[in-house]
Amino acid sequence: AAQTRADLAAEVEQQRATLAAESAQTRADLADEDATTRLSLKTEVEQTTKALALEVEQTKAALAAEVEQTRSALADEVTTTRSALTDEVDRARTELADKVTRTQSALAEEVTRTKSELADEVTRTQSALAEEVTRTKSELADEVERTTTQLADDTLQTRTALEKESTETRAALEAERTATAAELAADRERSASELAAA
Repeated sequence: AAQTRADLAAEVEQQRATLAAESAQTRADLADEDATTRLSLKTEVEQTTKALALEVEQTKAALAAEVEQTRSALADEVTTTRSALTDEVDRARTELADKVTRTQSALAEEVTRTKSELADEVTRTQSALAEEVTRTKSELADEVERTTTQLADDTLQTRTALEKESTETRAALEAERTATAAELAADRERSASELAAA
């Protein structure tokens, strides 16, 4: 019995020693695994940080390039727009100048034609009156005084009518010229406003 107790005690002690050794080994293994895991995580974190930093730099570079391209495109568009507006203003000025020239030419032709028509009418009237006076003198010698007075009255009325017609014609031409000048001034002002707005 004593031997059995001693054997059991020895066996228990041996098992305790084995368990203590296994426990110590397990703790050592866990410590190594934890250290390895921490090192792996640290390395992974550093790699991830570097990758993110690189991606940020690449993104910044791409955005900078895109901004530069956008600025260049906007500059080109502004230049094109200014050129188009300049061309349009030049065309408008040329059209206005042509319109003024045509209007002035038309007015000059109308004035010349009116003067010529008035001169022809005066010449015909004077010729007709001269013929009538000659015929009247030849045929009605006894009514020369009365006929002369009547012819003088007719001549005065004719001249008055011609002067009135000439005055009315000049007034109409002047009114048309004034209206044309006002229209041209309005066109210039509108073009200047549009140019200033652009």
